[in-house]
This record gives sequence, C-alpha cells and structure tokens, in this order.
Amino acid sequence: MRYAGTIIMACCLAFPAIAQEINAEDQPLEPICELSANWRVVANELNDMPGMIMQLNKRDASGQPDCKTTGIEPDLTLGGPDQALWFTNIFGDFLVMARSTGPVSSVVVQNLADKAIILDVVSNDSQPDSWGITYWEQREAGTADTCPQFAQYNEQGFNSAIAHEMRYDFATKSKLTSGKTSCEPAQ
Repeated sequence: MRYAGTIIMACCLAFPAIAQEINAEDQPLEPICELSANWRVVANELNDMPGMIMQLNKRDASGQPDCKTTGIEPDLTLGGPDQALWFTNIFGDFLVMARSTGPVSSVVVQNLADKAIILDVVSNDSQPDSWGITYWEQREAGTADTCPQFAQYNEQGFNSAIAHEMRYDFATKSKLTSGKTSCEPAQ
C-alpha cells in the first residue's frame, strides 16, 4: 500500500492539474472566514466556475457573529458564477476582491457601509492594508518604444499595457499616484 501511495504522490507532484482534480473530487473546498471590526465574510470557492460566493454579516458591538457562528442568513451576498470575484481581504467596511478568469485581473474594492464600488480597475498587482490599497493600474497600451518586453509579450500572445502605481486611501477616499510606471502583459 505504501508503494501505491508513493506512485500517486509522484504522479500528483508531476501533474498538478491531476492533483487538483483528485482533490476536488475527494474533498469539498473549505470556506474562508475573515473578520473585520464591522463585518464577517464567509467565502466559498465555486466548484465548476471561477470565483467565489461571499456571504457577509454585519457584526455587533460584542463582535458577533464570529467565525464559529452558524445558521444565520447573510446580510449581503456577493459573487457568483457570472462574476469571477475572489475574496482578498477586509478592513473595517472595505472589502477587497479580485476579478479574474485568466492571467490578467482587476482589483475591486467595495465600501460595505454604503455598498458602493469605489475601485474597479485592471491591475495585476495589489497590496491592501488597513489604511488603503496600493495597486498597479493599467492605463494605456504599451508600444515597442514604451515597453521593453513588448516583443516578448507579443510572442506569448499578449498585448502590452503601461501600468501606473496608485494608492487608494480608505480614510480620505482619494486616489494618489506615485509617478512610477511599468510595462505588463495585457489581454
């Protein structure tokens, strides 16, 4: 039996897609539960489609509900099979998500206090923290003159885009630019 397990392990290490298929069939995906001072998020990955279903509950002064609380209806549900939204993090009333079905993604930030989407931009790189989010926003097409990797990206079947480093500040609700740019692959 140990020998068979070794073969299966070697197969799964050599072929990660097969390992994911075996895992998907054998084990249900575990939900993610994250808390902010104001909200509880329970995110479940969709089995057959890219993305997650995120169920959110407003937390009271005693910190309830927490991640151990079960059997309550969500105050808000986000995501689904047609949206390809992925939970990233939550800070206070600010829910940070990614929208992606492939190599290029968008960063999406929703203010849960008023349900407004405050940020929804093409960005392959974002770093949220309790004060805001730093991200690289793709703004204009890259060219052979503006993008050193232009030919490489074209050979790989991508376009090129010039991304600008940006910062969204949760407290001031303002967008700031650092002045830094980079060239990235784009769809």
